[in-house]
Amino acid sequence: MHSKYFNKDVIKSTEGSVREYLFYENFSNIKIPLPCPDEQEKIANFLLKLEDKLKLEEQKPGDFQQQKQWFMQQILI
Repeated sequence: MHSKYFNKDVIKSTEGSVREYLFYENFSNIKIPLPCPDEQEKIANFLLKLEDKLKLEEQKPGDFQQQKQWFMQQILI
């Protein structure tokens, strides 16, 4: 939506003289290019892997905290 092509189509589709309006009918006629289904699937798979990696990284501080507690208990025994 930030591409110059989209903005150009939006400007072409607006109506009005003082205040320009983009009515739904005109907006719905603007073509938005999308990647092919194979490319979309690759992007989705990449994002899912990234999400899994982030979840693992979020668990690390908790794991380290548990290790610290175990070590402290061993020292105090």
